[in-house]
Amino acid sequence: MNAYSNSAGFTLVELMVVVLIIGVLVGIAFPVFNTASRTATERTCQVNQRTIEGAVQQWIAIDPGNAWTAQVIDGTTDVLTAAGTEYIKTAPICPGVDGLLYYAVNGEGTVTSDDVAAGGAVPAVWTSSVGHDHY
Repeated sequence: MNAYSNSAGFTLVELMVVVLIIGVLVGIAFPVFNTASRTATERTCQVNQRTIEGAVQQWIAIDPGNAWTAQVIDGTTDVLTAAGTEYIKTAPICPGVDGLLYYAVNGEGTVTSDDVAAGGAVPAVWTSSVGHDHY
């Protein structure tokens, strides 16, 4: 009987070390991925706000006599996406709440929140009615 076996394969200890290393790497990767995802969502929301505010300024610049009125930018009744004008092609949708909410613009042309600019209530996911500041 040979004291040293010459069989091919991995020992249980070697397999456990590999599983442990993979577990540590996954434990490090998940928080990094979540942070990157949250940051991307925040940046998308900020870009949407800048796009809308830029379109409002273009609308006002075309005719300085235009008086901007508070409205929700939802692609149905707003002047920024109306046929023939199209300052923005489609109404941006908030990425932070599963894409269910649009943005609203107050009388000064600043993005606020969903329908607060038009006199509605602040959606529960937002912390206030100013600046669409769930970010």
